[in-house]
Amino acid sequence: MAATTGYVATQVRAGDLRTERAAALQQVIENLKATPFDELRTVTEVDAVTVGGFQFWWTVTRNGLLAEVEIYSKATRPFPGAQRHGAVAPDTFSFSIVSP
Repeated sequence: MAATTGYVATQVRAGDLRTERAAALQQVIENLKATPFDELRTVTEVDAVTVGGFQFWWTVTRNGLLAEVEIYSKATRPFPGAQRHGAVAPDTFSFSIVSP
């Protein structure tokens, strides 16, 4: 019974962390979309942006009127138990921005 309770608690925490990362990622994406197209720039890991418990950095690859953005993220602090569930593993997300 105790093992089941511990497992469920860890799963809930991991779900919370995935939700936190998704919300932070959405904030980064919205900020990038609000940036004028000509001002979109790559941000290196050294200059990563911290949102909540996660850091984000990205590459911008232009192809005419299209900017391909690849965002990388990682946790800024250890989360006990969550690393086994992938909730804080480094992650990558890609999307495109079209010049108006």
